[in-house]
Amino acid sequence: MHELLQLDQALFYWINNDWHTPWLDAIMPYWRDKSFWIPLYAIGVALVVWKYRLKSLYFLMAVAITIAVADQTSSELIKKM
Repeated sequence: MHELLQLDQALFYWINNDWHTPWLDAIMPYWRDKSFWIPLYAIGVALVVWKYRLKSLYFLMAVAITIAVADQTSSELIKKM
């Protein structure tokens, strides 16, 4: 386990120090913001509803359930381990 943590730390430093580019420093804060992606999600939902009409409700419900289960699994089970 100790070797894995050392590898993880080495990769972290390599990515954050050697791959540093100033133009990404200006872009990344926007990409990390949740509200930045809302238009993309809205367009995706609109396209699915437009193309598949009634069938899209089943798909969107499945996506919502998948997101909820994945969120709860990661926050309640995996993080506590």
